[in-house]
Amino acid sequence: MLKAMRYALFDEVTRSGKYLTGNNLTAIRDFYDVLAKNFPTKTIYYNITDENKQLSKSKRAVHLFEKMRNYLDQKGMKDVIPIKEYKKKFINLEAENNDPFPVEIDWEHCAGSSPKFRGYSCGLWTTFHALTVQAYKNGLNDSKFVPITPLVAIRNWVNNFFGCQHCREHFLRMTTQTFRMESQVHQPEDTFMYLWQVHNIVNARLRGQDTEDPEFPKRQFPPDFLCSTCRHEGYFNNEQVKDFLLIYYNAIRPFLGRK
Repeated sequence: MLKAMRYALFDEVTRSGKYLTGNNLTAIRDFYDVLAKNFPTKTIYYNITDENKQLSKSKRAVHLFEKMRNYLDQKGMKDVIPIKEYKKKFINLEAENNDPFPVEIDWEHCAGSSPKFRGYSCGLWTTFHALTVQAYKNGLNDSKFVPITPLVAIRNWVNNFFGCQHCREHFLRMTTQTFRMESQVHQPEDTFMYLWQVHNIVNARLRGQDTEDPEFPKRQFPPDFLCSTCRHEGYFNNEQVKDFLLIYYNAIRPFLGRK
């Protein structure tokens, strides 16, 4: 997730134009806010020591997310920020936080059978799911929690910065028209259950296409081998899926290399 976020926040944002202003400035500010509040910093991953359950790199990344959000707030949403200035601020904060993004390592569980498969897109989806699960958990103790807020921030980031144009167009059409976010998200758990449904719709559309990794075929998630109780007579049991997702996206495998 950290590797994907570095690409999303630096590479994708800085190639979007010469300036951050208007809608794209608001979009990146709101996405940083969701990251600062909801990016996981601990894990329930099995068979690791208590020390490693605290995700040290993620904690440093969250500090960067907070600082970038605060920097954008100080500039103001009516400002015009040159991309060069944004890049300099980001790079400086990376150094201050001991380079929290492991950009030189492989994609680990998001690695495809060849470099053209999975990787960044897998890391992006994984991060989105983890953010919405954590937002739900944080919202349980927040009477002002609005379940659609993290999803809108994700959608606006995709709309303004995601480099795959046809992916972006499909995502926007789905979340604004054919499976409209505003019509589907009402209860707190909808913040992550909606994204789960969206991802399965995308997987169904992409199954069998040339972007599909032959060693990791697109399937409806979760498959039976991950959750044997999530389906009943061929249909998903949403309560079982909900319980599964809450565990699955909290069991983040820690980066055990250089801290």
